[in-house]
Amino acid sequence: MSYLVYCIVAADRHEPRPRLRFLGYPRACIAVRACELGAVASETSSADLAPDVARLLAYSKVVEWYNRDGTVIPMRYGCILDTLAEIRQLLEDRQREYRRLLDDLNGCAEMSAQVALDEPGPFAGLRANLCSPLLAQFAGRHDRRPGIAYLADRSEYYASREDLDRRREEICNAIRGSAHGTFVRCASEYGERGGRGFLALHFLVSRHGIDRFRKALQPLTAHAASSVAVTGPWPPYNFVRSSAARLKT
Repeated sequence: MSYLVYCIVAADRHEPRPRLRFLGYPRACIAVRACELGAVASETSSADLAPDVARLLAYSKVVEWYNRDGTVIPMRYGCILDTLAEIRQLLEDRQREYRRLLDDLNGCAEMSAQVALDEPGPFAGLRANLCSPLLAQFAGRHDRRPGIAYLADRSEYYASREDLDRRREEICNAIRGSAHGTFVRCASEYGERGGRGFLALHFLVSRHGIDRFRKALQPLTAHAASSVAVTGPWPPYNFVRSSAARLKT
């Protein structure tokens, strides 16, 4: 039997009430307290670790459960240690890093603003949107010369990417501007769902300022046709360095 580690908390944290009971993780608790830190973990076996949807949802629910009452450092799914002694050693080895991170995140939660974009994903339909008519004519005259066609394609690709990047940056700036003064830090990412692009902006927000943050973005989300959706509060997934969320760097 091994231990699945969910998150790191301050050692003086109490267990949430009521106790957690769902989806195969009934014994998640602060299993080890050391160095002013606590590690939330549960016993598990290798047969229970395949990252299917139900397990990933259960894992995230444990992290969210502890995040309700205080600051957490979320760990990546699959952080496994063989014994409680090894968990204690982890806390001892990384105590400075974890304590500093808990201080940085103290009193804050993550809010997200997601924007559905009407453009296809970054690699779809680029040939249909030539940015330079002159380049299009040039490519057409030499469509039997692979080298010229390749260069035309690459010029088209980079011009289209630059246009998309510029547009996404304008949207990010507009949302950050609307939320100015209501958040501590911001991180953004671009992704794709169903072949369509989307932007996600993640904000580290004071727990006491969540309503103020929502109100600041309300003009962007109030209309039925708006493509901006605000969600949260979440554990601060996007404000934990990847090395801190893994057992090994």
